[in-house]
Amino acid sequence: MNRHNYESTSLVKFRKENTRKINKLFSKILWFSNIIGIFLLVFSLIGFFDTSIKYCVCVEVVTLLFSILQALSTKYFTNQRYVMFQGIILLSTLIGFISINQTVGVYISYALVSFISCMYLEQKVTLFAVFYSYFCMSIPLFFRGMNLYQGKDIYNMVFTYYIPTLLGYTLEFSFVFLFAKAISKQFSITIGQIREKTDKISKIQDKLITAFADTAEMNDPTTGTHVKRTSEYVKLISNQLVKNNCYKEILDKDTIRLYSKAAPLHDIGKFCIPNNLLTKPGKYTKEEFEEMKKHAKGGYELIVKEFFGLEEEKFVSVASKMAYSHHERWDGTGYPRGLAGQEIPLCARIMAAADVLDALLSERQYKPAFTLEETLQIFEDSRNKHFESCIVDAVLDSKSEIEKIIAISK
Repeated sequence: MNRHNYESTSLVKFRKENTRKINKLFSKILWFSNIIGIFLLVFSLIGFFDTSIKYCVCVEVVTLLFSILQALSTKYFTNQRYVMFQGIILLSTLIGFISINQTVGVYISYALVSFISCMYLEQKVTLFAVFYSYFCMSIPLFFRGMNLYQGKDIYNMVFTYYIPTLLGYTLEFSFVFLFAKAISKQFSITIGQIREKTDKISKIQDKLITAFADTAEMNDPTTGTHVKRTSEYVKLISNQLVKNNCYKEILDKDTIRLYSKAAPLHDIGKFCIPNNLLTKPGKYTKEEFEEMKKHAKGGYELIVKEFFGLEEEKFVSVASKMAYSHHERWDGTGYPRGLAGQEIPLCARIMAAADVLDALLSERQYKPAFTLEETLQIFEDSRNKHFESCIVDAVLDSKSEIEKIIAISK
């Protein structure tokens, strides 16, 4: 597994989730802003504000439309970065629209969008929010000046009201800009430090997982680098399934990485099996085979017990399913539970194919290594029996890549 890619993907997932959360915050603020139009209307009717009913209704309609647009986009749009910029634009535009009326002061609200945008943890987004808020402030300010001067003597209005007032706002926005930039920069530094520490912990966890799995295989001298190869085969088969348009909706890049990471633990239940049974040459007796079968359930229980809380819940779920069900068969003749077809988790079906593939290609105490051609024929003969048809196709279609893995492991 490419560790750098895995870490980058984890960071991207975090940013996407954070972006979605802040988009929801913008949506909530816009919904809350619906009370502004009602507030203005009520206080205008009782004489607190000198605003027209038409203006109040316009504010309410615009706010409602913006709220609906942001809510629907946040819920249904897959491109949350688009929704992020949309939220900044809508809220800034709404504040600017409200401020056109000179009796309504929303001065401090201009900084609101800039500071909220810091929570996106991206300096470029924060800078965009600051400059767009400034733009949304400068345009209504001109119209406020026009209203103040009643559309007359525009030249005098520009130089005696608009420019001096704009300069004052510019000074204020300079402070907002510097403050928001500093906050955003500190957030980025903190995230980078957290990422670095998380990456180190993740590397240690991965090494412990592999070491744990290797320890379980040490008692069987014929398995060698079995756990590492099966991890590669799991990734290979999963990627080929996607290429073959099979389970594409499930097997995204993150899921495939998770399957590959969990694969080394599939035989962890061998800790529960006596050494003399693991190292026995030749075939098992009926009683010995029944004892050997226990490693599947034992592996499931061990993973759930030892890894819960140390790894993500998804990892524990996938690893435990792989351990428990990698000896199940598509036709229901496997063990330990006799699951059939779709009852067997997809991760376990892929793990089963990877496990058998490596077992056939490797020399064991009880058999010589099969050639790749012989192995692929066995898979073909096992179609819809031991393995699902599309998984057999994925193995057969991966012949050239399997040859590369074999060459590297020699």
